Amino acid sequence: MGPREKPRRTICHCLQVSEEDVLEAIFAHEIRDIEDITRYTQAGDGCTACHPALRKLCEKTISRDPRRSAPKDNSQVLAA
Repeated sequence: MGPREKPRRTICHCLQVSEEDVLEAIFAHEIRDIEDITRYTQAGDGCTACHPALRKLCEKTISRDPRRSAPKDNSQVLAA
């Protein structure tokens, strides 16, 4: 890591997936729920302790992107 780089924030400690990795996948694959995040990054496929943080990232991204809408079955995004 260079002197100006910010450290990568690990969001899924079980599988060592960073928040940046999840955000990249959300934008690249138009992810809408935790199941999609897990499919593309493996995050959330371990103990599931990161699910609240993954859910927040997903909801924040969906709300900021007018081209996206919440999943028809909101339970995937809102389920604990």
